[in-house]
Amino acid sequence: MSEVLVQQARPEPRLRAGRPLRMLIVDPLQESRQLLKGALRSFEEIEAVHETGSPRQVGKLAAETPVDVMLIDQNFEGENVFEVVKQLKSDPRTANIKCVLMSSSLDTESRRKGIEVGILGYLAKPYDINSLESAIRDALGKVSTNHKETLNKVRRIEFFSEFSDLELVRLLKICHTRKFHGGETLFRE
Repeated sequence: MSEVLVQQARPEPRLRAGRPLRMLIVDPLQESRQLLKGALRSFEEIEAVHETGSPRQVGKLAAETPVDVMLIDQNFEGENVFEVVKQLKSDPRTANIKCVLMSSSLDTESRRKGIEVGILGYLAKPYDINSLESAIRDALGKVSTNHKETLNKVRRIEFFSEFSDLELVRLLKICHTRKFHGGETLFRE
């Protein structure tokens, strides 16, 4: 007797941004930009996708072309993408652009530096369509209902009770979680 596993197809991802989004991809590799551009086309909410292979062109391009969300790769040889984002955020013409940091090696330090300059979304490479959607939602400051339950649990701790959703999301992005069994020692003094 053989068994067949039937998996229900997932619905098409939806950002529910409220209005059409204009994206800017900043990645040194043309192939990566093309793959990402193709993936972004699966979202109805995305109106336009622009791209560049140089972080030096970001300020000029973003000031000339309306951009809502920028997806920027962390791995530019000789370039500090955190400085690029910092400059973007300091210019009144581009200050409202939301940013997603992409990398094949996202670590706690990258996330900490990103948060300092205003990056809210993070995309680990290789990525799938769901993680791409999640990173864009994070950058836009949208919290999914799955995360709301976690945020409400953390908010029950008195110290975190006054934190906004966005502040808690930022905090949770740089934290590590671990489950403990009842009676297990957490730390010794």
